[in-house]
Amino acid sequence: MSSIKKPKKLFPKHTTVEEHPTTVCYKLPAVVFKYPFFNEGIQAYRMKGHAITNETLDAIDIIPNRQIELKGFIFHTSHCGSTLLVRMLQTTSHIRVISETEAINGLLLSYVLHNLPKETVQKQLKKIIESYCQPLGDEKHVIFKLTSWNVFMIDVFLELYPTTKWMYLDRKTDEVVASLKKSDGGFAQWWQQPTDILKRYFTGEGYHYTTKEAYLIHMVKLHRKQAQLHTNSHTLHTNYHTLLDDFIKIIAHFELNLSDQEIENAKKTTAFYSKSMSKTPYSIS
Repeated sequence: MSSIKKPKKLFPKHTTVEEHPTTVCYKLPAVVFKYPFFNEGIQAYRMKGHAITNETLDAIDIIPNRQIELKGFIFHTSHCGSTLLVRMLQTTSHIRVISETEAINGLLLSYVLHNLPKETVQKQLKKIIESYCQPLGDEKHVIFKLTSWNVFMIDVFLELYPTTKWMYLDRKTDEVVASLKKSDGGFAQWWQQPTDILKRYFTGEGYHYTTKEAYLIHMVKLHRKQAQLHTNSHTLHTNYHTLLDDFIKIIAHFELNLSDQEIENAKKTTAFYSKSMSKTPYSIS
């Protein structure tokens, strides 16, 4: 018996980091949105032997009245439970979560490294966001979980979507720094880079860091400051230690309707490691 082919659509995969950034798009099924990180879903899809054809953002035609609804943005500090929140939201069939896509990261890095005009970046960003809102499968709502350092460009998003709901998920500075020092991921890796371009952009020209720990502490505080500076009537602040208790508040903030059973199913994901597709029981080592 031949397998039934799943419907696909063209979605942004990544954006090249250069003076004229190009957003590369793949034709993909809806299942890629169910991974902890969007690009991880693409990698898993490719590893199963599926053929991939590269296209660019221009190949996507946006039909405004046929888009699924953009419900909001999740900004956050690093190592704060944001991936767990993604996994909880992904348990429902009607919510599509775009988690830390390299299509947005590459564009924003190009913005920083090549000093691109904000208007040019916003035009491309809007097309990327709209492209992820194309209907496919049962999903009716879209939430974007951005990479932590994207909060430094929060104005780029809020100017495009001034009335869209957003939240900031925080965690105690010392806990974030301790976790980053163990994993050395995210912006912690910038410490090892031979040039200071990225570090200087985010920490500010006048800041002089002497140790990696001092750099990490400063960056975590700056993440928080950016969220506080842009807080408005569409913002929800929560934190790592109250995330589970605040889940009802979060879905209400984003105006998502979940049944009691869907909420119960979402909370069951806390028993497993959020960054793994396999149901590995969570334990504190």
